[in-house]
Amino acid sequence: MDPRWNSTFYTGELLIKVEDAVKSTVAFIDKELPRINPNEWLLLKDLVTVLKPLEYTTKEIFIQIYFSGSLVIFIVNGLKVVFT
Repeated sequence: MDPRWNSTFYTGELLIKVEDAVKSTVAFIDKELPRINPNEWLLLKDLVTVLKPLEYTTKEIFIQIYFSGSLVIFIVNGLKVVFT
């Protein structure tokens, strides 16, 4: 299984790290380029915050050679704590 959804997470995480550079570069290159407005930046930050535990969990699952039922219970309980 190839978890391709996480490319959204990695792209969002990178954009947040270089937010100031993105804003100034877009303004410098072309005034007609679409810009990410402040609400969209906040939404992106929230999305990355929500996806981070899922990305970590996905990594943990995929590094396991033998995936046990007890690990599933542990991961599900951990995600419940994070999202409630």
